[in-house]
Amino acid sequence: MVDISTKSVSQGDNDQKKQKNPSSDAKRTKGSGCNKNNKLVDPLINPVLTSGKQLRKEKYADLAVQGTNNSSIASKRSAESVYFSKFSHINRHIETGDLIEYFKFFVPKVNNRSPSMNRGYWFRLHGIRTRLDSIMEYRNKFHPNKKIAIINLGCGFDPLAFQLLDRKNKSSENYWDNCVFLDSDYSDLLMKKIEIIENNKELTEIVGTNQDKVKREKKDHFTAQAYLVRPCDLNNTESYSKLLLNSQDDLPFLYDDDCIKVFIAEVSLEYMKPQLADEIIRISSKLSDSHFLILEQLISEGPFEPFSKQMLKHFKKNDSPLLSVTTYQTIQSQVERFERLGFPYCNAGDMLQLWNTLPSETKSHIETIQPFDELEEFHLFGHHYLMAHATSDKEFSFQKPYLFEDTNTLKDIQVEPYETDVIMTTNETQINRSFGAAASFDKDNIFYFGGSTPYRLNELLKINVEQNEVTIVDKPKVIPPSRACHTFTKLNDGSNRFLLVAGRNAPHRAYKDAWLYDSANNLWEQCEDLPQTRFRHSTVTLASGDILVYGGKTEDANSSPFLLYDVANNKWNTVETNAAIPNLVSSSLDYNKKTNQITIVGGFDPVNHVLSDKMYIYEFNSSNNSLSKIKEMVHPIFLRYGSKLRYIDDFKVILVGGTSSGGVFNDKSTMVIVDTDSEDVKSVEIPSKIWQDENIMFIGFDLVWSEETHKLTIIGGGATCYAFGKVINSTLLLQL
Repeated sequence: MVDISTKSVSQGDNDQKKQKNPSSDAKRTKGSGCNKNNKLVDPLINPVLTSGKQLRKEKYADLAVQGTNNSSIASKRSAESVYFSKFSHINRHIETGDLIEYFKFFVPKVNNRSPSMNRGYWFRLHGIRTRLDSIMEYRNKFHPNKKIAIINLGCGFDPLAFQLLDRKNKSSENYWDNCVFLDSDYSDLLMKKIEIIENNKELTEIVGTNQDKVKREKKDHFTAQAYLVRPCDLNNTESYSKLLLNSQDDLPFLYDDDCIKVFIAEVSLEYMKPQLADEIIRISSKLSDSHFLILEQLISEGPFEPFSKQMLKHFKKNDSPLLSVTTYQTIQSQVERFERLGFPYCNAGDMLQLWNTLPSETKSHIETIQPFDELEEFHLFGHHYLMAHATSDKEFSFQKPYLFEDTNTLKDIQVEPYETDVIMTTNETQINRSFGAAASFDKDNIFYFGGSTPYRLNELLKINVEQNEVTIVDKPKVIPPSRACHTFTKLNDGSNRFLLVAGRNAPHRAYKDAWLYDSANNLWEQCEDLPQTRFRHSTVTLASGDILVYGGKTEDANSSPFLLYDVANNKWNTVETNAAIPNLVSSSLDYNKKTNQITIVGGFDPVNHVLSDKMYIYEFNSSNNSLSKIKEMVHPIFLRYGSKLRYIDDFKVILVGGTSSGGVFNDKSTMVIVDTDSEDVKSVEIPSKIWQDENIMFIGFDLVWSEETHKLTIIGGGATCYAFGKVINSTLLLQL
């Protein structure tokens, strides 16, 4: 064996194609706001800011915020290249039907982002566009003679105006003659945007040439018939008030009662102090027939919830801290904010609620666009972004499919604390890999196979948590390929053998193989293949000695969810049940050999595109390989994806982690103990020191339970938090 601390971690099979690191938007490339020494650069002017003394602190902060435009626009360019070509009704040429790209004018080269980021940024674009569509539909139905003025606050390089005004774009036909755009941002940034427009024939054909009479003196102004650019530092509310309320000669449409005004703030007010951001909203409400669309961050469970903590840390590190989110942490606080500031009618939800408004066929189509197995990360992204549409128009009605429905099932849950003390501590053992599989080797040691760093691995680690020792087991000549989202289960025949079942390399490269590992001789032997590929499944060893497999992502979502591996005969058998259960993906499973009961919690139903909020309890009959359902419990706290479950006595299970479509788990709901007999649900609260100070992200981890010591080890795991970097879990120990 080799000490992991003295040997570099294997990057998987030599022939494995290296994958792009799903790095954050903070990754700085040429022109993105930092030079190679990570010194902040004005992305539009020069020179490099080698010292904070060269510019005032306020200018430095402004440049940092401007730098967020570069990373955001590059990510949207990646999302455009992946997603928009797959939707036949979006941005299509009116004559040829070919895709028209708009972000390419501002980001010529595509820098590929991770699947999770691509989906997230596409969804941000979808959120803004669909809210605009709802206003246009209202206008067409009730006020067909009115025009719509779209004021993009903190527009950056957003090409929305060109997309909607382009007469070659069939999908924007409603907007051609019915709207006018006003782009507003920092002067320096707008000068660069105008330069790009004026040097590009395709863009000037869409909006026309600059007719501004003072063009030479004001290079941050652009005036065309339906597209205008005006500078404004939103932190200077006097400047914004002057732009909006004292520009009757320059911007007459703002004063026209026959013009609907729509303000867009896509992550632009969040960098401002809340009182200044509030003033922007209040001033905007002074104009008649106003709508305000805002997309910005949420921290509904406070600043120490793991994703929120990483998000806040990221922006602070990049010198562009989120200043308003700690004042307006929740959806309800945002609704109350708009009502107080002059927009009495508000429809708001998080991005997961927006996802729920999509038709099932659209969700199914999205699943085909890019291999995707980051649902936990998508859940967390969605719950940490607000989409709100507020208006002062009392006649406007929020209707489906644009109406957000409150699906946060977690926010009002009150769970009593578990009555027995649970001692919870962290350990320095940090293996820096997720979605591997762990199993107890003996009372002191744990085996951990495979996982992702994000490179897929086929290493076997031997871990002594108490001694903080991690060693890599020497690889024999024959070893399973690198993988993640598999299972590794100890047999109960006293032989110290383990069964490795399936898993995947990339999401589109799933396995159906199975392997027996003989730890005494360090030998791997391939077993009979499963009937079809399977990953994100669960396995348990039954009292009979056979291995039960449940759920997972398979080639046929309607196939039997249960399989039984006959260890003695190296054969896979089907399992009959008296009560059908969906083939749930990433549910949690455990078995109690004393009571012969099997418990299944949560998981994703790929047929109906919903998470399960059920706990199923079965009894196994080894005489005919069948399962009989004993009971079915329903509770909002069971609505989980990627959680883990272990019996801690005959009728009690501990349920840990995962993510939920129903909200964000906090320090009191992340871990619960369920009495399967009485059906009581109790909270195991995570101590504040661990919750606030440690790296914990209950995604891609595994649980190891010791019956001898009554100790639970949570090992491995972590996640990339959208564009904000990765959290790598500390090892967590629970004495029960």
